[in-house]
Amino acid sequence: MKTLSYDFEMTSFVGIEAPEGTDPGTLYDKAVAEFRRRLENSEAEVMHFQTYDPDTGEYEIANGPK
Repeated sequence: MKTLSYDFEMTSFVGIEAPEGTDPGTLYDKAVAEFRRRLENSEAEVMHFQTYDPDTGEYEIANGPK
């Protein structure tokens, strides 16, 4: 059976409040938790945007939300 790569993207961003001077790298877990919360509450959209065929190296762009 042939396997393709179905590529998805999330059309959202999050802002995490923290004191000035905070290293953004230390906020990673909080950002991931906020993305997870938004996905679980349908506050973010995940869409299929392209399909990749590793045998041919070709990408097929999706036609948009179905």
